[in-house]
Amino acid sequence: MLEYARDVQSDAEESARATLAIELSLSQALVACGAWFALALHANQGNQRLFPRDWLEPEGHGNPDVIMSCVLCQLTNYSHSVIELVTRGLDTPARALLRSTADLSYMLAVLTADRETFKAYVLDKSSLPKDHWYKLFSNRKIATRISRIDAKFGLPQEWTNYMRQFREGNNEFFSEAVHHSPTAILVGALPRTPGTDQVELALFGGAPSASSATLGYLATSLNYGLTMFVETCERGEEFIPKFSQPQFWEAGVAIYRRVQPVFISWLQEQERVNNRMHTGA
Repeated sequence: MLEYARDVQSDAEESARATLAIELSLSQALVACGAWFALALHANQGNQRLFPRDWLEPEGHGNPDVIMSCVLCQLTNYSHSVIELVTRGLDTPARALLRSTADLSYMLAVLTADRETFKAYVLDKSSLPKDHWYKLFSNRKIATRISRIDAKFGLPQEWTNYMRQFREGNNEFFSEAVHHSPTAILVGALPRTPGTDQVELALFGGAPSASSATLGYLATSLNYGLTMFVETCERGEEFIPKFSQPQFWEAGVAIYRRVQPVFISWLQEQERVNNRMHTGA
């Protein structure tokens, strides 16, 4: 049975790489970007810092670079796990994991741009972890904080509205996988074979017929979090871009800059496809 599982997942990976090349490449590039940033902050020592020493407390207790490197590490690992599940044909588990991954990405944006939230996240020990999370990062709190961040950077209202609608619409969609709705159970277990109307039992993995949306959501949410991280760190006068291993940071920024025109082009194409579908063209 385990040999059968390996064969199924090998076939699924071949199919995913053939049909989801752009989505996979975008997602993998953004994961690599986050990984370089995590390494850059983790390697910092002494006066080599991105966040000021007193960012959390006047006495300089706690190292925000270490904390943020751990956030980036977890975001990278979760994102990589989603890609691994998709390429093995396990799309529904990937979608369930993606909810947490997207939360981490939006959390990265808020922690970087909102110092008071960062301090509350690290220093407030008065609440249980679940209550602490909802106090700072519930969907409503995230939406409010992200709107403030977008306004702070002067981002176009169209982009702010798009991301708000994107988060609201997709949070509900991917919640079906988390909460095992009948639709998620049936579609996940009986995916359609690409290019046909046939379905198969996706035992140990199946055809990636629905995985374009999964990877698209991963790339969009991940790109947003990394965009806010990079732009905040580069524009904020408080930040000190000094690194013990500057090549790590430079590698992350270089990948991020190269990905942006590809990501925008892909996003525009997705919008055109969606518009054609809605108009019946």
